Amino acid sequence: MKIHVIFFSFLLSLSNQIFAQSSTVSPNQIDVSSVLNDTYGYSIRGVLDNAAPGNNSAAIIGRNKRTSSGGLGVWGIHDGYGWGVLGQSKAGIGVFGYSEDGIALLGSSNSKVARFESFSQTNPYTIFEIYNSGTGGGIDLILGNTNSSSKGIAINHLGDMNSTGLYVSTNGTSVWANSKGGIGIFSQVGTDNSLGIAGKFENINSANSNNALEAFTIGTGAAASFKNLNSDGLGSGLVVGKSMAYKTAFTTNAHVDFEVRHPIEEVNGMTGLRILNNGPNLSNWTLYTANSTGDLILYADGIIKGTFNGSTGAYTAISDKRLKTNIKDYTTTLANVMKLEVKSYQRLNSTKTEIGLMAQDALKYFPEIVYDNTNDKGEQFYTMDYCRLGVIAIKAVQEQQKEIELLKNEIAELKKLMKK
Repeated sequence: MKIHVIFFSFLLSLSNQIFAQSSTVSPNQIDVSSVLNDTYGYSIRGVLDNAAPGNNSAAIIGRNKRTSSGGLGVWGIHDGYGWGVLGQSKAGIGVFGYSEDGIALLGSSNSKVARFESFSQTNPYTIFEIYNSGTGGGIDLILGNTNSSSKGIAINHLGDMNSTGLYVSTNGTSVWANSKGGIGIFSQVGTDNSLGIAGKFENINSANSNNALEAFTIGTGAAASFKNLNSDGLGSGLVVGKSMAYKTAFTTNAHVDFEVRHPIEEVNGMTGLRILNNGPNLSNWTLYTANSTGDLILYADGIIKGTFNGSTGAYTAISDKRLKTNIKDYTTTLANVMKLEVKSYQRLNSTKTEIGLMAQDALKYFPEIVYDNTNDKGEQFYTMDYCRLGVIAIKAVQEQQKEIELLKNEIAELKKLMKK
């Protein structure tokens, strides 16, 4: 049954005068319409005149007595671009939703479901606040759309460089994100030529020994990957450092600028710190600390090349006979050693005077100790293994000793002849 505005207003006024506390209208259906075009025009208005109303008192209550899951308590509809339901409070709560086992507040839209705004530029308070004293989470956000461009939460801060898009402070887990095949948490800066930091994690408690940032994985990928995509090659892939040096006694605790902690290896070259070139050959070196001896072992493409001794620091190259093949006696050396010219020189961009050999000269007589190199830019240069000169010197001394022994024998024979 439909009742016109005048009759409905009359009933409300009459009941208010008679009972002075409340009024009840119980038709099957009531339509209230208004053609007011005022900024604050309305069709229905409920006012509480009590200056100190109860905590759960309300100017208007919408209640649905249906015991199943359907139906609504209050339904606000706007045919234009305004608000279906507007909640406004001077110092309290504009809209309050409560449910024992269901959903206290539900929004549905073909566009934006909910929007929270503060129009006061001097408002220092939080626009949107969630508080949960139970054991559940603060926000449980699920995207059912498989579109790769969908975002769980998009935060765009239009402030200056000192502003923060997302600030989290907690005694437990701050942000928990789960992604089936996309990105759990994505942060981006630089749109509209803006400047800022995409992500920042800080521990401002000097007594807190926990890590400021941790990344874990039980999958086959890396726990963390850092990559610089600058087209001009500017910037670094990763910068690690401390503002102050460690000041007390040596410890294995993580107090150095950069630390790699690895387990005991099971496959050569697959445990430790690896430096790999992303070029077609994927050339790489791996540095591994041996648990038993403390030696630093060097692998090139998974093959052991040498070690730094954990006790003396001496570098030794691999020289195990079992790891060598095509073994032959070396040819005569002494004559070629005599042809080597020791020079003094200064390197380019250095004023330090040094002594040594020229690789091009040594190449003529001992090509085994000279290496012809080309870098990835195509620049050719020679290097020389000075350690091998000791081996050459040993061979030369052996040859020289044979000559000495021959001379001794000749002298002895001459002495015998002279005595006769």
